[in-house]
Amino acid sequence: MTKALCFAIADLDYLDIIKVGLYTYSLHNSQPIKIFIEDGSAEVFRKEIPLDCVEFINYDLTKTKCYKFYNKHKDLFSTKYYYWSSDHILNMLSANEILDQLIAKYENEYDAIIRLDLDVLFYGNIAETIDKFIESNRVIGSIIECVSTETRIGHLGGDYMNAGSLFFRMRHSDLIHDHTEQTFEYLETENTTLYFPDQDAINLMYFSKKKFRLNDKGWIANIYAVDDIKQLSENTVFVHYAGPGKPFRNTYPGQHPLRATYPVYLEAAKQAHCSEQFIKNVENCIDTLSEPDRGLAIITLAFSIFFNQRNKTKCITTPS
Repeated sequence: MTKALCFAIADLDYLDIIKVGLYTYSLHNSQPIKIFIEDGSAEVFRKEIPLDCVEFINYDLTKTKCYKFYNKHKDLFSTKYYYWSSDHILNMLSANEILDQLIAKYENEYDAIIRLDLDVLFYGNIAETIDKFIESNRVIGSIIECVSTETRIGHLGGDYMNAGSLFFRMRHSDLIHDHTEQTFEYLETENTTLYFPDQDAINLMYFSKKKFRLNDKGWIANIYAVDDIKQLSENTVFVHYAGPGKPFRNTYPGQHPLRATYPVYLEAAKQAHCSEQFIKNVENCIDTLSEPDRGLAIITLAFSIFFNQRNKTKCITTPS
C-alpha cells in the first residue's frame, strides 16, 4: 500500500477555513497530515481541531533560509496580487524549505509528500490518486488544471500547477533534494517576479526539465466552462476554491463556477464548529449569490447534477 505524508502551512488568521479543510479531510483520509504554524499557536489549533490524523507543529519563520533570502531579494516577489502582505508571501515561500526537511526525515518511511492548500472541501479519499502518481514514475505532479486563464500567473501554458496540491516522489530522485538551495539559485539567475512563491518557484524551475505531469483528471482545480464539467469523474476528491470567489468571502460570489458547492461548505463549517461569525459570513455569501448569466447558469446546473448523481460524494457524514 502506498504511503503518503501531507503537509500545509497555517496561521490563526485562517483558523475557520482550516477547520473545514481538515474536518472534511479527516472524514475520508487516514493518511497523516502535518500543519506547520508560523505564529507559534499550534496549541490553539490542537484544542480547536482535535483530529487523530493531524499534527500541529510550531516553526520559527525568522530562522529559516527563506527568511534571509526574501529580505535580500524582495524585488523578486510581488504583493500586488490579492493584496498579500510580505509576511504571507514569505510564509508560502517557506513551504519549500519545510518540504526539504520532511524529505530528509521521512524519505525512507513514505512514498510521497503532498503539499496541500486548505481552502478546500474534501469529497473523498486521496489514496487512489497517490497510487496513480507513484505508478506514473514522475518526480513532481499535481491535480489537473482546467483553467487557461490562470496561466497568466506562471505564464507556462497548460502545464501550470496552481491547483491546491503538489505531489513529490520521495525515493529514487535527486531532483527534489536540496530543493530550497536550487530554488534560490534559480530565482537569482532568472530574476522572475513571483505572485505565488510556493507554487511558482517549483513551476518555473522544473518546467524546462519536463519532470512534472498533471496526473489525475479526477481532481477539480477550477471550472470555467461547460466543457470542463466533462473532465470530472467519479474520482473527484476535493474542490479547491481558486481565485477571489470563496464561499466564506463575499467577493464576486455570484460569479464563482463552484457556487453549487457553497451550501455543502456551509454544512461542513457548522459540523467543524467554526466560529459564529465565519458561519454567518458563509450564509451571507450564499444569500447574496446573484442570478448567474446563461453560461454560468448552465455550468452550475451541470455541476449540481454531476454531484447529485455521485454515490461517493458524501462529504458531510458523522465519523464512526
